[in-house]
Amino acid sequence: MLQFYFLSVLLNVVAGFVLIYASSNVKKPSVVGGGYSFDDDLSDSLDSAAAPYGDSEGGVGSDKPFSAFLNDKIFRLVLGIVCVFIGLIKLVYTVQNDVALVGDFFPALAGLSGGSCLLVGYFLSAGISVPDFLESFFVSGKKFVGIFCIVAGVLHFIFPRVLFL
Repeated sequence: MLQFYFLSVLLNVVAGFVLIYASSNVKKPSVVGGGYSFDDDLSDSLDSAAAPYGDSEGGVGSDKPFSAFLNDKIFRLVLGIVCVFIGLIKLVYTVQNDVALVGDFFPALAGLSGGSCLLVGYFLSAGISVPDFLESFFVSGKKFVGIFCIVAGVLHFIFPRVLFL
């Protein structure tokens, strides 16, 4: 179905940009002096890697509205849920009578992994613990997953009927 094709391409690219450019806002608890404190050791903020055209005052050309939009928790949660849903749908429905399951495998895998990264980041920022192997892959490697999502979305747009793309 062409609607799922369009949603897959769009959501993979958007999720990739969110994973690459948004700060993670994840705070890990660490024991300091017998109590707990929170460190932002997993975050590389968008403000520290600001766009060359933005200024720090919030004036014309500032990236603050863009940064606030990318770092909104509800936006990331909804984007993660929709990416995972479309990724699951893309495993079954392919572009115009292509081979099922393998016809759109990489875009489906990119949607599932990108959505999972967004969901794991949301759960960690909400204080819900996840297993360490999920945290190490989906938080530490989120930029690589973001690049994979963008590449899969662009290649799927350019070559819609190629096997695995």
